[in-house]
Amino acid sequence: MTVSKIKSDDDVVNVTRSSGKIKIYVYADDEITEVTGEPRLKLNVTNDLADDIYAKYESKSVINENSEVKTKLAFVYEISNGDAARPLNVEALELNNGTITNNEGNSISGNIPVNGANSLKNRNIIIDTTAPQIQSIITSVPKGAYGKGSKIDIRVSFDRVL
Repeated sequence: MTVSKIKSDDDVVNVTRSSGKIKIYVYADDEITEVTGEPRLKLNVTNDLADDIYAKYESKSVINENSEVKTKLAFVYEISNGDAARPLNVEALELNNGTITNNEGNSISGNIPVNGANSLKNRNIIIDTTAPQIQSIITSVPKGAYGKGSKIDIRVSFDRVL
């Protein structure tokens, strides 16, 4: 039993996220009947405060895709301060002292798509929790004293689009 594709929610494509949760779906080419333990997805996220970052297993559902029975496993990744990934990708499916099996007792393969159209990387999800930095502050009015009700245009430039 193998993993055929990995994706995120449909609205989480070509985005930059700095907080919140991201659901990651792993599609298996068979009907998974049992999930035990705490399987997880090792992500390519870096953080100076943690060695490895994981998405935790949440649920499974059986789906019918092109007249074939498949399984969709849902994992949740919660973004923490200091996390960074350009783009977010899954490095490994870890059973973590558990099992993922079909009705014949076959275990899921640890091989997952890490590149190409069926990988999470293809969704282009950027994780960036670094605060934007001010590059410049410009005003059209010269220095001086301003009276009550004076209008002053102030333009602030940041190191990225907000």
